[in-house]
Amino acid sequence: KNKTANVQNVTIRQLLSHQSGIFRDGNSHHWSNDNFPKDIESTISANSIVFENGTTFKYSNHAYASLGSIIEKMSGEKYVDYMSKHILKPLGMKHTFPDLPDEIPSNLSNGYERIIPGKDHREIFTHSKTYAYASATGFLSNSNDIAKFLSSLSLESKTSVINRESKKEMIKSQTVTDRKNGEIGYGLGLDTETFNNKLIVGHGGGYPGFITRSRTCMEDNIQVIVLTNTNSNLASILNDAIFDLIYKINTKIFEGTEINNYYNGIYRGRWGDITISNIGSKLVSFSPETNNPLTDWSILKNTEGNQFINTDKLGYGSPGEKIMFDKQKSPNSITTSSGKLIKVQ
Repeated sequence: KNKTANVQNVTIRQLLSHQSGIFRDGNSHHWSNDNFPKDIESTISANSIVFENGTTFKYSNHAYASLGSIIEKMSGEKYVDYMSKHILKPLGMKHTFPDLPDEIPSNLSNGYERIIPGKDHREIFTHSKTYAYASATGFLSNSNDIAKFLSSLSLESKTSVINRESKKEMIKSQTVTDRKNGEIGYGLGLDTETFNNKLIVGHGGGYPGFITRSRTCMEDNIQVIVLTNTNSNLASILNDAIFDLIYKINTKIFEGTEINNYYNGIYRGRWGDITISNIGSKLVSFSPETNNPLTDWSILKNTEGNQFINTDKLGYGSPGEKIMFDKQKSPNSITTSSGKLIKVQ
């Protein structure tokens, strides 16, 4: 047999770690027509193999759909029943479904298409069952339930559905991906990244009208979960930015007597908004439109009364210039070198 096209050589570990070499989504075009396949076995053949198994990282939803089929074969139960009984119920995930149920929850969010230039209205996508693709993309959930699942991955968790050794295998990087110049690895169903020597694991999710990113710090048991109901890349951007704020910020600069919150708010002018907030001993300003406040903030130093000076070191900002609040408590506006900005929140 052709070694590069032998499905029988593929292992479960390779399916889990995206090293099976199987094509990403098959040939049914379900991502554009919402007709997800009801059977996976008939779609797997020598033509399904794009790369020789075990030779490269190649993300494959079809591989994970195959894992759902394996669960059914080994357990003798339907995939959705098995997941509900052995995963969701033990973890107390009462608002999670392995696939779209027959009775659609009344509080299920609508999913919207991305912003398309020249198009005034964004399409609302129809909810569809994912059938044989449920193990790849079928789950419906909310942030509380996802936090329960991610927290259960902690090696010290007393509420878990797998043992400690299995979790160690899940979080151990099996391969290196091409994301962030190779800084992100992939374990068994989880991508892995290190922030200040702390292991962060998790995954993103995609379904017509929904993009998500959910991760946990294994050491601190802190979860960051971003769920969006639109086809955009905001979920990953926001998730990364929040972990940056947690683990990459130099907190020592904020030590000292806490400054009052009189000045906190969002101030609006012709050229955009400015958010001003007290963080510990410092008053900080940044644009709420920035991708990452860590790279775009300014610390405001009080000089007298309700007058501050911008200590920004970035030459394109306004270093050394004054910001004047119209009054000490609950100001309604500020005056900068660009003019007056009115408080809107």
